Amino acid sequence: MVKIATIATIILMQSGITPKSGIASQYALNMMERVVANRQSWGQLPTDLSGVDGCIAVLSCDDIGQVWLVKPDGGKWEQFLVADCAGDTETIEWMQVNNILVEVDHDTAIRWDTVGKGIKVQVVTENSVNEKMYRRHYEPLQSLWTGYDR
Repeated sequence: MVKIATIATIILMQSGITPKSGIASQYALNMMERVVANRQSWGQLPTDLSGVDGCIAVLSCDDIGQVWLVKPDGGKWEQFLVADCAGDTETIEWMQVNNILVEVDHDTAIRWDTVGKGIKVQVVTENSVNEKMYRRHYEPLQSLWTGYDR
């Protein structure tokens, strides 16, 4: 039986997508759960989170609701729902200066044994997958449409 992590690695290798490298920090105990509950009540996130390994916060609020792949140093690829974002200038600057790509939920930090410290990660965003797939599969077809009168 092939593991999901193996499938994710094969897809990444074949697609030519280069993961971003940086650091994962973590939210305090119960903080991500509160954020997720609020965003679910506002209709910004799905109520069923069984398809993801955890939730993350990222730099851009435009990414909320996307599913990203994150691989901790020495670990396997996991799927995370983007549930929160840097909401102020100070947090944005802190993430950028320290190369923080994601902040994981507390349960993930416990699983990864990184409570109170950062960990090196590789990240593949939903946008990078969509953009790469678009360029690979649809852009070549646009030359066929050029000059075509509808």
